[in-house]
Amino acid sequence: MTTYKVDKSPNSSNLKNEREILKSKGASGAQQLEPVPNFNNTERETFISTKNSWIVLGGDRSASPLSGKAGQGSTQASSIDLVVGRGAGIDGEPPDNDKKLDPNFFEDAARIYITQKGDVDTSFGIAEGVWGDFMTTDKKSALVAKADHVRLVAREGIKLVTGKAKNAGGESEKNSLGKEIGKVPPIQFIAGNYTDDSMVLQSNRILQPLVKGENLIEYLNELQSFIGKVLGMVQSNTKDLAICNGTLAGLTAPILPVAALHTAQATFEGIRSFTMIADQQNLTALKVNYLEPVGSVYINSGHVFTT
Repeated sequence: MTTYKVDKSPNSSNLKNEREILKSKGASGAQQLEPVPNFNNTERETFISTKNSWIVLGGDRSASPLSGKAGQGSTQASSIDLVVGRGAGIDGEPPDNDKKLDPNFFEDAARIYITQKGDVDTSFGIAEGVWGDFMTTDKKSALVAKADHVRLVAREGIKLVTGKAKNAGGESEKNSLGKEIGKVPPIQFIAGNYTDDSMVLQSNRILQPLVKGENLIEYLNELQSFIGKVLGMVQSNTKDLAICNGTLAGLTAPILPVAALHTAQATFEGIRSFTMIADQQNLTALKVNYLEPVGSVYINSGHVFTT
């Protein structure tokens, strides 16, 4: 592999000029002289590379040979590390080939990392999500893609699927450790890689369940119908009271005995009270069905969360 060493000493005034000259060469796929670091591979690692592109077959590690499950001496902790731009994030340019670099999940330009047994949330510095220990990546298989930008493009649709395979040979699919998966694993959208509720001055959590659109529409329609009914009753009562007040104001003597008036009023109040109790029960049922997790048409998703 042809490499080129750039003088990076403090006394070098031509560093910028040298790099600009290098960038102007190598057009049309021709070989180009450029600084390329070496890889500090361990005994169990095999790699192929061209320039600063690498495929490393080895054991789980995120930094020095002592890191990761392989560095701790774990068995069944193989990994495949596809990385480009090793060390690029140090100052925008990689070190020269006299420098041996370990994997660096924060400074390397881009990678796809596959581990048989690792702890990728810790290795990649990913914020904690929902359900605690159930979602831990410790000692689990994982695949991570990391770069400045990641795009998934499908001509005929994308599915984000969690949980067991629909048909696993007639048996219940287990995880990579041979253990039962248990409840349905969640999908989590974490913008900003931040989920710490303790720093937020509000009662709601940062990571919240997504709303199910059809359930929400159904709830709003039911609520709108209820509000419309209440408004109708208010308008009707207002109209009746206005008529009643006008009639009573024009009377010089009661048409009915006082006892009869009280009886009519009690009957009216009884009917109104019965109607209000029924409406209150309907409103309570509406709240339980749509706004409580135990409801049959709860508006929140139980498995998809977002910040």
